[in-house]
Amino acid sequence: MKRKIIKQKDSYTITLPIRWVKQLGLKQGSEIEVSEIGKKLIILAEKRSEHKTIEIDIKNKLSGFIWREVLGLYRKGYDEIVIKHENQASLVREIANYLIGFEIVNQERDKITIKDIAGLENADFSIIFRRIGFILVNLTEEIYQMLQTKIKEKEILILDRNLNKFTDYCSRYLNKKGLESFEDIPIHYYLASQLEQLGDFYKQAVFSKPNKNQVLLFRDLNKIIKEFVNIINIEGKNLEKKDRIFDLYTILKKFEKNIKKETAITSYFKAMIMLIKDCLNLLF
Repeated sequence: MKRKIIKQKDSYTITLPIRWVKQLGLKQGSEIEVSEIGKKLIILAEKRSEHKTIEIDIKNKLSGFIWREVLGLYRKGYDEIVIKHENQASLVREIANYLIGFEIVNQERDKITIKDIAGLENADFSIIFRRIGFILVNLTEEIYQMLQTKIKEKEILILDRNLNKFTDYCSRYLNKKGLESFEDIPIHYYLASQLEQLGDFYKQAVFSKPNKNQVLLFRDLNKIIKEFVNIINIEGKNLEKKDRIFDLYTILKKFEKNIKKETAITSYFKAMIMLIKDCLNLLF
C-alpha cells in the first residue's frame, strides 16, 4: 500500500492503516518501534492480547466435526469457548484435556465452558517450535525400536497425538501473538504443519507392514529426519546452515536410489523425501 508524506514543522509524518491499528489495539500515545533497513522502514507494534469468547452448539453433531470446530477456534486464538451440548460432556472433557493451557471452568447440565487459564504471556515460541521437532524425532526412534520387536499401534497413536497437540499449540501462538518479524509467521506456520505431516506419513508407512529390507530404510530415514529437524532449528541463514542443507540434499538422493519397488510403503517414503526437500528449499 502507498502512503503520502505529510510535512510537519520539524519532521515528516505518514498515516497508519486503520485496520492495522485496530487489529493491534493501538491508540493515541501508543508506542511503536521504527527500524531503518536500507530503503525500508519497519514499524513494529506489540499485538494486544484481547480476550476472545465464543459460544457454540454441538448438539446432533458428529464427534469428528466437533473436534475440528473446537480445534479451529483454539488455533484462531479464542480464550474461552462456551459449548452447548446434549449428553456429550465426556467428549468435551476429552477435547479440553487435549488443548494445552485449557481447563473446564464451568459445567452445567447442558453447557460447559472451557478456558485458557495458562495464557501465552510467558510462553516462549522457540521452545514450543523446538518441542515439535523433538517429539517427531522421539516418535521415529521409538517406532523404529518397535519395528525390531512388535508394532504397538496404540502407543504409536499416542506419540502421534502428542505431536499434533504441540503443532496445534504452535498454530495458536502464531495466530494470537505472532512473531517479531511478520515474514517469519507463515514460514513457521508452514514448517510446523509439515513436521506434523511428516509424522503422519511415517506412521502410515509403519502401519503398511514393512519387510526386513524396508525396516533398514526406516533406520536411514530416521537419521535424515533428525538432521532435518536440526537444520530447521538453526536460526537465520548462515554458511553452516547452507552447507548442512547441501549435505542433506546429497543424502536424500542416495536414499531415493535405495527405494527399489513401488509399494504402499515406498510411496510414503517418497512423499516424506519430497516434503523435506520442499522445506529445505524454503530455508535456503
